[in-house]
Amino acid sequence: MTPGRLLYLTRRRWQLGLRHWIAERFLDGRIDNWRQPDDLISSPVPVHMLTSKHDWHMALWMLASLHEATRLSWEIVLHEDGSLGDFQLESFTRLFPDIRIIRRKDANIRMSGLLKPYPRCANYRNRMPHGLKAFDIPQLTDAPRFLLLDPDVLFFSRPWEILDWINTPDDLSCWFNQDMQEPSPLSLERARQEFGIELWPRVNSGLCLLTRASVSDLDAMESWLSLPELQNPDTQWRVEQTLLALSASRTGRGGLLSPDYEVSTARHRRSDCITRHYVGRVRDRFLSEGVTHLAPRLIPA
Repeated sequence: MTPGRLLYLTRRRWQLGLRHWIAERFLDGRIDNWRQPDDLISSPVPVHMLTSKHDWHMALWMLASLHEATRLSWEIVLHEDGSLGDFQLESFTRLFPDIRIIRRKDANIRMSGLLKPYPRCANYRNRMPHGLKAFDIPQLTDAPRFLLLDPDVLFFSRPWEILDWINTPDDLSCWFNQDMQEPSPLSLERARQEFGIELWPRVNSGLCLLTRASVSDLDAMESWLSLPELQNPDTQWRVEQTLLALSASRTGRGGLLSPDYEVSTARHRRSDCITRHYVGRVRDRFLSEGVTHLAPRLIPA
């Protein structure tokens, strides 16, 4: 290790603080001891997630908290971005024996044929890992409705809105996390003028309740990707959720979940929040706040 790297790690450790170190050292690994309760009933819809080598352990905590909060056993579909190895995947199958894992190499084969008539979609998927959320999940799911969750989301209490949605089979609405600010590079006025779509504001795709029919129109996505706003190199990581937002908004059914499904950069979560999406600069709080709070409940000592 170079002196520069050592200095960086030392400073980083200092910034994260003692609470994060304790959670990382003594709590994070305990997720391997979690087991699904025996009294869970099966969810009528699956949950899809995109995972990488940087967030796979967060995904285990997220899934455990989802199961405990909903008291449901979920069909899990894991889309890995090509960076996960056998060790990480075995961790998922050990905790969730029935999990369906879609490897990036296998998805590439299937998606290359599907996206061949859509060069802009294919280009975005090949360049940006987030593209797997916009294209692979809607195209490869077998379910007409599904949850889409990021690994850095935690559930702290029972999500009644989600439970009502999944238990109403004819509910074709779509719902998203509500962001703190407008993340879309495409303005609401521009969406209205160009496509006649009343784009929902402040859509965050960390937690989504989606219908396959609403977010699988590749012709529309190919057209939207031609806009200069969605070609800007500085905002490519936000294009995926803009595509999902445009797709769902044009149906006119659904919108934003309440602020109880928290997305914020506040140091402390709201005490009454149902979930929190640990975005950006508060990502380290996933461990020091979220896991510290949930570990005693999920995995009693």
